[in-house]
Amino acid sequence: SSAFYSLKDTKTPLKCASLRVLLTTILGFYSAKYLPQHFGIDPKWGTVGLSASAGFAAWLEFLMLRKFLEERIGRARLNNSLVTRYWGAAAMASLGCYFLSLYLQKFSLHVWIHTTISFGIFGIIYIVINQKLGSNLIAVSTLEKFGLTRSRR
Repeated sequence: SSAFYSLKDTKTPLKCASLRVLLTTILGFYSAKYLPQHFGIDPKWGTVGLSASAGFAAWLEFLMLRKFLEERIGRARLNNSLVTRYWGAAAMASLGCYFLSLYLQKFSLHVWIHTTISFGIFGIIYIVINQKLGSNLIAVSTLEKFGLTRSRR
C-alpha cells in the first residue's frame, strides 16, 4: 500500500482493502458457521476457518496490489531465496513453539501467560534463525544494545 501512497494513489489500496474485508467477513462467517457441520467436526473448530479466511483474503489482497503496482511501475517481485528463508524460519519457529506449548501444558498456566511465552519464543527463534541465515531483520545497533552481537567499534 505504501508504494501506491507514494505514487499519490490512495484509491487502489482502499479498493483492495475493502475487498479483503468483505471477503474475510463472508468466508469467515461461512467457515465458522457452516464448514464444521459440513465436515462433521466439532463446531469449535470453526474458529480455524476465521484465521484461514483472513489469511486467504490477505494473500489475495497482496497479489492484487502487486499486480496493480506492476502495471504502473513494472516488475515488483520478491527475491525467491529471501522468501524461502523467511518461510523456513517461520516453519522452524512454529515447530519450536509447538513443542514448547506441549511442554507448557504440564504447568496449567493461564492462557495469556502460555500465549505470551509462546509468541515471545516464536519471535526469538524466528529472529535468531534469520540472523544466522544472513537476513537483517533487526538493526545491528539494536542487537548490540542487548549484547547479542559484537560491537563494530
